[in-house]
Amino acid sequence: MKDRGKRKELEYCNDKPCYDKKGAQTAKNFRMRSAHTILRIYNCPDCNLWHLTSKDVRVEKKTI
Repeated sequence: MKDRGKRKELEYCNDKPCYDKKGAQTAKNFRMRSAHTILRIYNCPDCNLWHLTSKDVRVEKKTI
């Protein structure tokens, strides 16, 4: 049985809360339902955990 009564204390990386992938998806869904905020999750190369952002994915254009 899962312990749903206690919250795990969040870690931070560059002042951003860190999540495992499932936790990030849960936080994203909660924010969408409660505040109608569109967010995406991304894997951080510094801490190898997951963060939320409202910024679009940036695609670099290759020049030949």
